[in-house]
Amino acid sequence: MSTINRTTISSLTYSGKFFDTSVQLFLWVLFGSLIPSVLYFVFWIVYTRYNPRIESQGSKKEKVISFLNKFIPAYTKYVAFPIVTLCLGFIVCLASAFSRISWVDSWITLDVIWNFAFILAFINTNYRKSRNADFATKSEVDEEDGADLLNNFGFWKRLKLAILGYVATIPSAFRNYKKAIIPGVLVITFVAFFIPYSSSDLCIGSHPLSISSKFSRSLEKSYCPHSTVCFAYFTVPEDLSTSIIFNFHTRTPPLPPLFGKWHQQFSNIPSFAFFGTTSHANLLPNKDLIELWNAYGNLVNATFINVRSMEHEEPRYVSWCDITQLTPNTTYYFVAGYFEDSGLPVLSTEFKVRTAGFGKFNFVAGGDMSQDGIAENLLSIGGKSEPLFGMVGGDIAYESGFESCYRLWDRWILRWNTYFTTPTGFSVPMLLAIGNHENAGFKMQASQIPFLSTYFPQQLGLKNVPVSQRQTYHSHYINNSTVILALDTWVVASMGGEQAEWIKNQLENAQNNGVAHKFSIYHVSIYPSVPDNFYAVYDGQKYWEPIFSNYSLTASFENHYHLYKRSKPILNGKVDPNGVVYLGDGSWGVVEEKNIGKYSWYVDKLESKVFVYLVEVDPFVSVNVKAVGEDNTVFDSWQKIY
Repeated sequence: MSTINRTTISSLTYSGKFFDTSVQLFLWVLFGSLIPSVLYFVFWIVYTRYNPRIESQGSKKEKVISFLNKFIPAYTKYVAFPIVTLCLGFIVCLASAFSRISWVDSWITLDVIWNFAFILAFINTNYRKSRNADFATKSEVDEEDGADLLNNFGFWKRLKLAILGYVATIPSAFRNYKKAIIPGVLVITFVAFFIPYSSSDLCIGSHPLSISSKFSRSLEKSYCPHSTVCFAYFTVPEDLSTSIIFNFHTRTPPLPPLFGKWHQQFSNIPSFAFFGTTSHANLLPNKDLIELWNAYGNLVNATFINVRSMEHEEPRYVSWCDITQLTPNTTYYFVAGYFEDSGLPVLSTEFKVRTAGFGKFNFVAGGDMSQDGIAENLLSIGGKSEPLFGMVGGDIAYESGFESCYRLWDRWILRWNTYFTTPTGFSVPMLLAIGNHENAGFKMQASQIPFLSTYFPQQLGLKNVPVSQRQTYHSHYINNSTVILALDTWVVASMGGEQAEWIKNQLENAQNNGVAHKFSIYHVSIYPSVPDNFYAVYDGQKYWEPIFSNYSLTASFENHYHLYKRSKPILNGKVDPNGVVYLGDGSWGVVEEKNIGKYSWYVDKLESKVFVYLVEVDPFVSVNVKAVGEDNTVFDSWQKIY
């Protein structure tokens, strides 16, 4: 399970990466050399074709050579530094063989900058000298010295002369800039190495804007150090009353002990979890696994995967345990663990979670979470309500599809575990819907989701299912009274067709089983707070709203527009007291000062305000929803009585 992070030439050859580096070398030669050459040739030919001082007077061929010797160096010595950078590019290429530096784009950018500098110098010099009365004298460019012949030359002859002049540039430039060569080479060498390295693997997060690179992250302390269980958290599976999914991260790969004290009992268990209905945190310092197993009463083998997009920078292994056959309305205590290559176990602290019962329960809902203190404050407010679980309708960590933005998710999980723990010490399981910032936009592929599907399994039995094949929409029964559908608004899945049919089947099954409270959560509002012609809005109203109306959805939690909104009850596209209420629009710390203007016909309440929803469900009796702002005051509420 070990991986290669820093490579040598031999390991590059063995792993096949040497071929990739050869391809990069070819691209460097192609773009790094071709772009400046083409630009130079084009400008040279255009200049000699349209310069009014170059006239045809029928001079001899020798005078063209004289013209080249005098005219070309005067105008092309500015390409000396681009030529040097191209030579240094080969050094950068060799350096890239030893570490994953995304230098190609940076190098091309640097080269283009040099060429634009040359072009500006070319134009500026031409302009200044064309205005100089001495420009036409024999001391600079004598029309009798061959310039007049150029109008009689065809394209290929012009190109040939341009190439000769281009090659002749280098010694001329070195003669003119002897004192500047060494400092110039040193500066360019530094820039050539620093720019690609410092800007490689960029992460651009938002709300608030944050930019990091592999270089800047190397200066920060890691959230996932060696020999620790970095993060541990719970996700909501299909039935929260009898099951839970326990997830945890490690920096090093879990390996079954091949020798030592635990070899016999744990030979096929690289990562695992103990759990039971009684706390035994006092036994953890001993690290006696048999004692812990006997005390907690349950040991479950975990499944783990390697997050390969991170292995070149900060390796990460995500383990998860499907915990089933639990008792409803029961508190369980969990400890995560894994074995390192030394054969020694590493254990987490103890976590406490509860399964759903059949009485009243609370949950917190929202979306579009900011990466600052506002979101933390709202998490704390939500945690104080003792929620059974929390659900987020997309745009969670705002990594926007960047694989290099793993630390945004590290911080998000850390905030969730720190600020969203209840006053009685319970962890809050996560129920997450996908938003456009969990991918690179809309209508993307499931394989392009860098973290959400990998970090947060929300269905049981995914051990043999590739991450790219995990569904982006799923259903969750809280108990026999409540079901929640987490849906995909065109981030990956189409809103019509298969997903619409799936929604219909899920709600029909719930209705047939006597489920009273039916909720949905998704990212893009189908009844947005501000008018929007977005196709997800149109498709939601076309495909989903009739199904919601037909099966009497209790309420729908919407997001994306960063405002507070509560709709009027809507039934089949019209206001009706028996209709569905749409609650939104995603402002768990992210807020935009928009000119609200006149309300849409379906809007009952609309504000520019950060908030979370605190929801209380009394099974088969009522649903109470409170909108709470960052000052912990309830500024709006809604209730449904059965």
